[in-house]
Amino acid sequence: VAMDAPQLSEALNALEIDTPLDAIALAGKAGQTIWGTVDSRPALYCTVTDRDIEALVSAIQIQSIVPNLLVFEISNQRVGDGAAKAISELLTELGCVLETLDLTCCEFTGVGVAMICKALARNTTVRNLRLGWNNLGREGGLAVVEMLQRNESLESLELCNTSLDTAAIIHLYSVLRDQPKLLNVDLQKAILTSRQEDTTKHAAQMLCCNKIMHTLNLSHSRVGDIGADILSKALFRNATLRVLCLASNQIGVEGGQSLALLLKSAECSLFSLDISNNRLGDEGGEAIGDALTVNTTLRRLDLGTNRMEETGLSAITKGMSINSTLRVLLLWGNNFPMEGAEPGSRGCIAAIDSLLKGRFAHLDVDVDVKTYEVDGVIQIARNL
Repeated sequence: VAMDAPQLSEALNALEIDTPLDAIALAGKAGQTIWGTVDSRPALYCTVTDRDIEALVSAIQIQSIVPNLLVFEISNQRVGDGAAKAISELLTELGCVLETLDLTCCEFTGVGVAMICKALARNTTVRNLRLGWNNLGREGGLAVVEMLQRNESLESLELCNTSLDTAAIIHLYSVLRDQPKLLNVDLQKAILTSRQEDTTKHAAQMLCCNKIMHTLNLSHSRVGDIGADILSKALFRNATLRVLCLASNQIGVEGGQSLALLLKSAECSLFSLDISNNRLGDEGGEAIGDALTVNTTLRRLDLGTNRMEETGLSAITKGMSINSTLRVLLLWGNNFPMEGAEPGSRGCIAAIDSLLKGRFAHLDVDVDVKTYEVDGVIQIARNL
């Protein structure tokens, strides 16, 4: 059962049903009460308070729901540290089998997160922890670090937009060097403010040591060219990371060339690379295009909105005319020629048109652009 809790009374009544309750979701929507549907059933999005969560957790305990509850979600709600205390008690309840704890986009501070992390340090069942869009700050960040030093069950951790400071993020990278099960880490815009050299080198050192991480999201982290070069060199020594997101990181030509060297290397293990919303330009595009001619590991590449024009885009299409392993290519947002192209002519639009009708169709390559012809001129548009 999943609830979008219109009222606390309805949530409590749901706990009295005969069928074992394995999931509870209290999802708000921008602090407004809005009717909608979830999985084709009526749902009412509304807000709940700390006292509501305290009462709900009490009901879960009284009615012996704990041994069946696998998912507990409180998202987009104006709840804070009072609710955190109740949740921490739920995590330490005898017989707790909770696997997913989603507290995204609430009002938990470092104090509340510290209470939850203290409980998680002793918990052995939670696999997925989502704390994104909460103002953790240094105190909350260090609480997460201390929890990770003792917890050995987490497999997925989301800390996006949590306003961590430099000290907290450095300690976090340190503890991530040796995690037995943590596969997926989302640190998108996790740090409040920092110079690229302050934190990226610690991320690189972590990647040199970590032998299990599968996915790392560092978008909006001010990585820059220096950071991209540092991370690329570290990934020569990492054989386990499969998904890397570096979107919106002010990565330019030099950073793109560094990443291209990684993609050309036999040591590259990446399946998915997102470097969208950067500034590779034509020179960076040429480097990536050249790498595509020899890379055999990538399955997904996002190059959207990177200031590439004719030269860079043509290099990408040339690389894709040889590459036979990439299955998803995202290019929209770059500067395609507005005048279009005539069929059979040279240029990136004509090349993309040829790939879409031939090689991409044969290999089932998913691309976010499409071509169409008007008065004998091939034009390009976004493929939604």
